[in-house]
Amino acid sequence: MSNLDEVAKGIITKLSESADPPEAIRDFVTYPLDTDKLNVTASATVICEFYRSTLYKLIGQIFLHYFKSRSWHGLIEHIVRYGKADIVFQYLCNQLSNKSLEDNQLDLIAIQLERFIFTFDRLRSVLLLSCAESTTVPNKAVFLERYARLFVNLPTLFANANQGRSDSRLLEKRSYVRTVFSSFSPEKQNSAPVFQLYGLIVSQFCLNGYATEAGEFILNSVIKCMGDKVTDSGPVFWPTVFCHLKETCLESCLQPILTSSSHPHYVCILLSEVFQQPAQMNSFIRIFRRTIFVRYFPSGKLLRNMFGSLSELITAQNSPTSTSMVNRINDELGIPVLRLWADASAIRSTSVEQQIYISFALASWITDFYLPTASVVSPQAVQTSLLPDVLTGISNHLSSPLQEIRTIGMAVGESVVRVLDIFGKPNQKSELKFDYEENDMVLQLRSFFHPMPSFESSKHEISETILLPATAIADDSSQQTSEIQEETDGLDSDDDRDPVNYCFKPLPDRPSAAKSVQSESSMGKKPRYLRECLDGMLLAKPEENQVSVACTLAAADLIYAHPQAARELATDFARVFVHVEPPASPDEAKVATARHDGLVAIGTVAPKECSRYLTNEFCQPTCSLGQRLNILSALTDIACQLSSTFKLPEPSAVQLPNTSKAVSIISDRLEQKTRRFCSKPPAKALSTNAFAPYAGEFFFPLFNSLPQVHSNSLGGVFAHQDASLLASLVACLATVYACSRFSPVQTRMAQELLDLAPLLYRHPEPAVRRAVLIATGTVITMTPPTVLSANPQLVLGGSLPGSQKSLAFTSHSDFFLPEWLSSCSSGDADSECRLLAKVGLSALIERVSELSTV
Repeated sequence: MSNLDEVAKGIITKLSESADPPEAIRDFVTYPLDTDKLNVTASATVICEFYRSTLYKLIGQIFLHYFKSRSWHGLIEHIVRYGKADIVFQYLCNQLSNKSLEDNQLDLIAIQLERFIFTFDRLRSVLLLSCAESTTVPNKAVFLERYARLFVNLPTLFANANQGRSDSRLLEKRSYVRTVFSSFSPEKQNSAPVFQLYGLIVSQFCLNGYATEAGEFILNSVIKCMGDKVTDSGPVFWPTVFCHLKETCLESCLQPILTSSSHPHYVCILLSEVFQQPAQMNSFIRIFRRTIFVRYFPSGKLLRNMFGSLSELITAQNSPTSTSMVNRINDELGIPVLRLWADASAIRSTSVEQQIYISFALASWITDFYLPTASVVSPQAVQTSLLPDVLTGISNHLSSPLQEIRTIGMAVGESVVRVLDIFGKPNQKSELKFDYEENDMVLQLRSFFHPMPSFESSKHEISETILLPATAIADDSSQQTSEIQEETDGLDSDDDRDPVNYCFKPLPDRPSAAKSVQSESSMGKKPRYLRECLDGMLLAKPEENQVSVACTLAAADLIYAHPQAARELATDFARVFVHVEPPASPDEAKVATARHDGLVAIGTVAPKECSRYLTNEFCQPTCSLGQRLNILSALTDIACQLSSTFKLPEPSAVQLPNTSKAVSIISDRLEQKTRRFCSKPPAKALSTNAFAPYAGEFFFPLFNSLPQVHSNSLGGVFAHQDASLLASLVACLATVYACSRFSPVQTRMAQELLDLAPLLYRHPEPAVRRAVLIATGTVITMTPPTVLSANPQLVLGGSLPGSQKSLAFTSHSDFFLPEWLSSCSSGDADSECRLLAKVGLSALIERVSELSTV
């Protein structure tokens, strides 16, 4: 008999030389290896080595011959169907990431891999063989982790190799997850590596975005096992797998199961073995805490399944540790939920949707956990400790300005007092009654205070009926019948509720407010007072968003309507418009325009206070680029508004004797005799520049901030943004100067702008140079003739005494303005700068000629 290694090497040699497959090759690639049929001798160690190295090379050689002759096609199909599953699977997966393969070779690998998984169902063999091999490797955990990641990353490898050339079931998430999980077969080999590998595969699927599909398959498997009345080997399989899940994926795996399960009993089966291990139990309780206090789920079914499964686990165990477990869940989940529901600061700072969710959690804890496990602990002691928190919560909810919150407090308070009989008077049932509107939200809250049907009565109804209202849950006791009758007393005979087909409308999606219980403040009513408007713009809750938008849109009109009162709140309004985030709105541009108009309005009625605040904020290092640009835009519009809209009052007429009749007669006669070829133009109303007294308050603080902005714009990561800010700042200074006619500091402002021009014109950004030329042209054209005739050195060179030209930032040799403009018009690289310089030079020549004629 020959040696296995020698025969294998000979087969590989023949493969490279022969055009057709050798006769014995089919027996070599069949698993398990039949040494008698091959007439070879081999020990177990030699066979293991053959599978680890030689068989992989042999399969690679066979796949290379696929396109040479059709005689190889049957051999490749035989390998995929009967070869050693883990070796074939490893080879096919490795070839998907082989960049040297051509497209036709990749298509062959993809087709054979899909047949390997879906047609021949070889994944079951891969799992069992890999688990068996893990016992022989030194690091079992790393080996199993590698296989688990290979299973999960296979669709990604296939998609990268396929590049959209063909569709495959591997790319269908639900189909692939169902195929992999269906390959789990613990009944064949109930060993620790099997469950460890299965737990790692489920964990990796959940971490890679397959949590919904994984949870759906697990839940359906448990339901099928319970419906088929399978023995304990069926349902116990998945609870054992849950014990091997990674802690990082527990929440993502458990959440879809809790959300989709039709009854807590199925969740109880899955967690039956987890809560027998203290470490695993701690992890799941942490997840439950995060689900209640951090997460948000619109449907309360998750909470009912969570607390219901916990109560079933405890009542089913009936062990000495049940009391400690009940106390722990009450202390870590139940009591904190009640205190959070009752906390005044939490009520003020959370949205209505979140308060509804916390109310669901409180009702589910009381109905699905506290009452079913009351026999394990002393219920009277616990109920006595709950009384202060329940009464405080009702009081805090009733003190809320939102109608929704008050309704939640009244509805939940009534139900808690009724269900727990919290006052504990003998022979008298506790009852608390408020007057409020019973809407969909109230009905759904009440449904959580009625116990869910037992598993035996609902196991054939896998539907959403577990959240039916109180009237849909039949109870033979006269006590519950009377309660239901009380709820329907206010209905007419034609409005009787249908106990079978009744269903609720779902709660509104976040973050919109509940439609059925809108308060007056949530209707977006226009404010009437300045303080009301200011407080409304400071609201930050999602349900108060409409109020904030309405106040923002009405701010400018209110400020103009009450200028005296607005001056007292000038700084507060300016702070809100600059620093407070604008409310979310479908029409963001309209809200932004309203904020700008409001800032301009407050600056118009209180220019001194507002200018000091805005210029001070502009110089602060904590002010963002957007806030600085908004401030410059507002200061520019305020200056234009003040310089153009304020008129002098007309002089009062002298009281004369009533001669209106005589005057009208004379006027009519003159009108008849007078012939006019054109109408007389109306006299212009006398006006004054209301901005002149405040021009210095606007100009010089902004001018003093130029050195900082200029230095920031010369280098750094955000130099381009600072250059844009510098250009806007220079343009704002030019506009302020243009609006400052008749101001006592106008001459000083003109000198500072002209002294600044040569230095800023060296800036590399064309936008800054354009702004400098615009500012220079503004000084030339807007300076009154009286100022130019008194100070000709403004345009002909020299400096005014006492100017800031001695500062290091603006120090430079005296320059001749016409010569500088002429050089700019010919030497600047930017065409727009050259045009602005030519226009400015022409305007300067005209002004100088006007001075020479005076």
